[in-house]
Amino acid sequence: MEKRGSLTPQVIVVGGIFLDYKRYCSTDNGNLANERVLLSHGGIGRNVAENLAWLGSDVGLITLSSPVEVAQEITDRLCRAGVQLAARSVDGGIGSFTVTLDYDGNLLHETAIQPDLAMLNWDFVSQYRHWLVNARYIVVEMGLGAELLDLIMQEARQNSVPVCGLPTRIATVGPRWDLLRHLDCLVLNMQEASLILDRPVDTVPHALRAIHQFGQEGIAKVAITMGAAGVVAGCSGAMPVVLPALEANVLDTTGAGDAFTAGLLRTLVTSNNFEKGLSLGLMMAQRTVETHDTVKSESVDLLLENSDIL
Repeated sequence: MEKRGSLTPQVIVVGGIFLDYKRYCSTDNGNLANERVLLSHGGIGRNVAENLAWLGSDVGLITLSSPVEVAQEITDRLCRAGVQLAARSVDGGIGSFTVTLDYDGNLLHETAIQPDLAMLNWDFVSQYRHWLVNARYIVVEMGLGAELLDLIMQEARQNSVPVCGLPTRIATVGPRWDLLRHLDCLVLNMQEASLILDRPVDTVPHALRAIHQFGQEGIAKVAITMGAAGVVAGCSGAMPVVLPALEANVLDTTGAGDAFTAGLLRTLVTSNNFEKGLSLGLMMAQRTVETHDTVKSESVDLLLENSDIL
């Protein structure tokens, strides 16, 4: 299934689609009560792609789908945002993510059922090789198949296309340093950094040390999101920076990291200005936590008009 646009995508995202089941509960002496459940479209790759499209990027998403009724709803929403979609429809192609939050938007518990990632393989992805070789940036979930990631990175290196990696499934596939070292950009949260480095990365000093270590491994641009503490980031040849999160009326924190990633990438593609990309990323995260949906599906024109980032 392919939904074509008129332009060759500038940013190619390779990743999954999930359905997010969000349970909002109040806590009473450690017990959950007053439960409310919302269904939202999710998946890291899907979220980043949709956010990029609302930011005005020409973006293509290479992914899996399923022959189920909700798949058409997901496709329609992505196409409405402007995403060019290349989706292989297979049984089990859409994952599920169940998350429990309190009514202040704080995460209490999460579980995930992965899509059948073995079906998102090079036999399928190579049909869109013309997208990969002509892209301005490629974004990959690092929990995809190792062979697929290796082949995508080979194509990227041969055609001088930078690659941004988003860690997923670390507990299952491990840190994958052999692949991480080929990234141009790495965006991750403090929990993911802790798993990859096998030590706590839960304070700004810890994150600064992590930035240094990732840089020593050859990754030129690294951003570690720290929740309410903002973001700690580093770019080769420059001092690392610590930027605070923007004040927000927080309803739900899911999807904030993906929105941040989209803001950073949008600016890297348009101006290659890393620090301005961090600022746009924080603005995107702010608008996301102020809604219950995983992606705020509306134009960001007003946000961009009121900033000098792009």
